[in-house]
Amino acid sequence: MACPYVDDVLRNYKIVEVLGSGEYGTAFACVDADSRHSTLALKASNLETIFCENCFKLERTVLQRISTLGTNEKSRFPTLVDNFVVDSTLGCLVMTKEGDSLGDVCKRNDPKKFSPTNVLKIMLSVGKSLQTIHSLGYIHRDIHWNNVLFAKTITPASPCKLIDYGVGKKFRNRRGNYVKNRPQRDVNFKECGHVSWNVMMGGVPNLKDDFSSLMFLGLKISGISSLEIGSVSEVRHQKMIFELDPSRFLRSVPWLLKVACVIVDSDAEKFNYAGVFNAIKQGFPFDEEEIINHSYLQGSLKVY
Repeated sequence: MACPYVDDVLRNYKIVEVLGSGEYGTAFACVDADSRHSTLALKASNLETIFCENCFKLERTVLQRISTLGTNEKSRFPTLVDNFVVDSTLGCLVMTKEGDSLGDVCKRNDPKKFSPTNVLKIMLSVGKSLQTIHSLGYIHRDIHWNNVLFAKTITPASPCKLIDYGVGKKFRNRRGNYVKNRPQRDVNFKECGHVSWNVMMGGVPNLKDDFSSLMFLGLKISGISSLEIGSVSEVRHQKMIFELDPSRFLRSVPWLLKVACVIVDSDAEKFNYAGVFNAIKQGFPFDEEEIINHSYLQGSLKVY
């Protein structure tokens, strides 16, 4: 089956709006054709290639595993409502619909950045989401500002929701045994500015890579994009320098220096989550029990 259109009905879900598209799927807003009480998100993936089929199956598995977790852990992710396949070729995941992406909200600001306390609160939330994904035995691999959504209901503990797990990698099975991964050959991350130097050089993905991407995300929403600008070779060189001396890039955001140093110094396989979270909390004074500073202007989320 081809990708659906607005007003199409898949199983019992009516498509009402296109939300966006990615490497292996298109996201729609939909409503239950019977109840119509709340808007949901439906991600449709063409299963006619092995790559897309594997991405769909992986994302479905991760969402199902997340649904078994405790309330606090699963609060940082969308909730899986339904999943099904249409005509053997279109995989559908129905989830709770969250808010706008970090990228969309950040671009509304002038200049395009958030306050230090909001940056740190977002990084803490996404970092804990990554810790949860890792605890399930998966590496996300694709952390950037369009794969983090502000929650529909923003809370101090969960201002954001981490999405899109389909290009991740399993690194540990349910028995806790490590699964050997080869250098990535399925997705070309070598030209992506949001990934680590290791990933850009084609290395085996690891836990540290996700947090390097989190660091680059924190820099980007602080108004610093120097690590993503330039030719591929220039960006790789910048990332290599960052690994050796992150302070060169953080003079205007000193509250992120300790965070960067802990990430750079962490073991790739035994990651120092507690060290990163402590560094985030110490970077700039903020109250974890306070909600991120935001408002709604004419229905659009504004984060300061």
